[in-house]
Amino acid sequence: MKELKILQELQYHVTQLDELNKRLENLNGNKDIEKLDTVIQQKEYDLINKKTQYEINNVKIQRYEQKLNQLNFSIKEINEKLYSGEISNVAQLEQMQKDNNESKEEAGKIEEEAIELMEYTEKLKDEIDKLEEHHRELVIQSENSEDEYIKKLDSIEKEIEIENQHIQDRSNKLDEKLLKIFNKLRDKKGKAVVGVIGDKCTGCHMNIPIVSLSKIKNPKAINYCDNCGRILYYDKEQELE
Repeated sequence: MKELKILQELQYHVTQLDELNKRLENLNGNKDIEKLDTVIQQKEYDLINKKTQYEINNVKIQRYEQKLNQLNFSIKEINEKLYSGEISNVAQLEQMQKDNNESKEEAGKIEEEAIELMEYTEKLKDEIDKLEEHHRELVIQSENSEDEYIKKLDSIEKEIEIENQHIQDRSNKLDEKLLKIFNKLRDKKGKAVVGVIGDKCTGCHMNIPIVSLSKIKNPKAINYCDNCGRILYYDKEQELE
């Protein structure tokens, strides 16, 4: 029967459309890209903090170097005066020696702090380099994921467009009353048209009476399941399996 065949095709394309819409929903609901972008933002935040600290450390190191240069210059001047023989005042010599020792002590402390800071800053630079590399990898991964997402989205949307056209074509071929029955069953049952395998309706899995089964196998009219009300067709392919 021509109408039954059209109904089967219509049900097939409606089912395909439902599957595509689910895929589209799952695709839109995919949080992987969002999670990846969140990780990238965190890496960028970490990079900003580390680079800021790196710049601050370099400024401190420069200040240490300037201070050391000043102290070394001062120590040199004092030493030149101490050993020049120009100063004979004992008290003045003692004060200069004291100043010299204090300057050397301060220079030693600053040098230790500068070395410690330089070592830390070198490690910080290594961390920044690794973090930048990881950030680049994540950005590439995000871009690839985004491209893949767009491709999948385009593909599904094209398939949906095709299925909608198939549904429209089949719907146009059906009697308006029969189409209303199909849509009503679809809204109520999920599937409007189901096969009969053996003597069972695959919609509700109830047995079909022998008299009804004979009509379904050789349809001259549209047949409905006495239990669930769905439109039935005899599934010969499944029966052969």
